[in-house]
Order: sequence, then C-alpha cells, then structure tokens
Amino acid sequence: MTAILKTVVNLLGFYKIRFTVSNVEGSSTVTKTNFIKVTTNTRLGTYSESK
Repeated sequence: MTAILKTVVNLLGFYKIRFTVSNVEGSSTVTKTNFIKVTTNTRLGTYSESK
C-alpha cells in the first residue's frame, strides 16, 4: 500500500479527504468531508516515546 500526501495545509479550518484504491479489477473512491481539523497549538511541552 502506498500513501501520497498531495496537499500540505497550515490554515485553520476543516478539510475533506479523498481515499482512492485501485487494482487490476478497477478502482473505488470515498470522500470524507470535515475529516481533518487544523487548529492552533495551545499546549507547550516535551514529547518523548516510550521504549
């Protein structure tokens, strides 16, 4: 499976996404409206991964 990011957004708001899958049998697309919400970063802190 391959994912391709076609758009980088940095404006606040809601964004739709479109999933498309295809193979030798054909293709199918699903669109989701308001699926991604871009907001301001209101929290400051340190991030670390557990190992």
